[in-house]
Amino acid sequence: MDRFIQKFLLIENTIAQEKGPVDLFALFKIVEIPNRWEVVISAERLSENNIKAMEYVTHKIRAVLTQKEMITISAVILLTANEPFIEELQKFLKTNNNSNVFSEVNIHGVEIKKGYIIKISLPMMEQSDGVI
Repeated sequence: MDRFIQKFLLIENTIAQEKGPVDLFALFKIVEIPNRWEVVISAERLSENNIKAMEYVTHKIRAVLTQKEMITISAVILLTANEPFIEELQKFLKTNNNSNVFSEVNIHGVEIKKGYIIKISLPMMEQSDGVI
């Protein structure tokens, strides 16, 4: 497993220990920005429009990644579990045997070049931990 991706396992674990369960923690390279990663997180205690939650997550990422690795992050996105994107992601994963790594897919209008599911534990999912 790529060392960069492994670092996100540590970040997710730290967030879960400090803030409670993480429902979704994923990395996506989208077609529009193919050389950068979007970090997508859904956790009950991390509100999507809360600046403090965003600062907390960004701080946790910065504490683990090198400066060179940080440059590869284009966005940190906090979502609620009932977002249409998450619902479509769940459906995609279910129909693709809950694959934790995938590429060249369109999920809810988002063209994903590469995707890694670090953790998923949402009610619709059959598996509770998507660790790579």
